[in-house]
Amino acid sequence: MKARNTIILVVGFLLLASYVAFVEMKKPKEVEEPKEKAKWVFTLGLDDLTALGITQADKGVYLPKGADGKWYIGGIGGDEADPAKVGTVANRLVDLKSSRVITDTVGDLSAFGLAKPQLTVRLELKSGKEETLLIGDKNPQGYNNYAQKKGSDAVYLIDSTLVEDLAKIVAEPPRKPTPAPSPTGTGTPGQTPTASPVAATPAPSPTTSP
Repeated sequence: MKARNTIILVVGFLLLASYVAFVEMKKPKEVEEPKEKAKWVFTLGLDDLTALGITQADKGVYLPKGADGKWYIGGIGGDEADPAKVGTVANRLVDLKSSRVITDTVGDLSAFGLAKPQLTVRLELKSGKEETLLIGDKNPQGYNNYAQKKGSDAVYLIDSTLVEDLAKIVAEPPRKPTPAPSPTGTGTPGQTPTASPVAATPAPSPTTSP
């Protein structure tokens, strides 16, 4: 009797588990809400990015990426750029999501500082295509900047920290840090070098008078 009850319980459990699995498979995948999806400025792949061009007023910097994956300043084979600083900015740009989208922007863009953008960022891609981001003024709260993707009517609010990092790159192109020279000297690492003993000068022999 006990064995029969155990079999019934096991079979019931298996049937229930199968049903739950079936229901989960039939559930529709979560889809990003249209309002959230519209907040994306760029959804690019970092591997597709071949160069960044950043311009502010009359200054600009061009940062191409070589086949070796290294970033350069001005052109391939020039000074190497700091991979940490350029890589961080590049990562944020290729997957750039705004905090808000302003779609009703028909008319003068000067209210957003986009009639004459303070920063222009060009993203060159392997496909030969190019994406351009125009960056304008800060919003009244001061935490975001207005931005617009070239070819789009939408105006986005993007994080001001990204804008500040872009401006820093233009003002002072980030060259790869030079490794500190290794200390010279002899002896076993971690030990303080000891001075070699100095040979004593022999005392002059006494002379005898005739």
